[in-house]
Amino acid sequence: MLKALLLTLLFEIAGAYLLKLRGKDLLLVALVNLITNPAVNLAVRILLQHLDPNTVRLIAYAVFEPLVILVETLFYHYYLSNGKGAFRTSLILNLLSVTGGILWNMIF
Repeated sequence: MLKALLLTLLFEIAGAYLLKLRGKDLLLVALVNLITNPAVNLAVRILLQHLDPNTVRLIAYAVFEPLVILVETLFYHYYLSNGKGAFRTSLILNLLSVTGGILWNMIF
């Protein structure tokens, strides 16, 4: 769980920086992920006790990730310096971290 959180923070903060977020907005990206990432990872671990890994993976990508994007969009909408583009920001950062995590696991 810690590895997933650290990778998510790395990818999403770097992505946020590339999207020109700075200062407290970068901190917000980190704080939001400190909430959403452990919640998703805990849910995945619980599901893995009851379902096969492929089903859990499907649930994670089809259900949990869209929920994370929604939750993060709400945080970004209300708390980013410029809340406009909150959905786009959340979508880009989550696609980046999911893709980055998949590639990381394939390589390492």
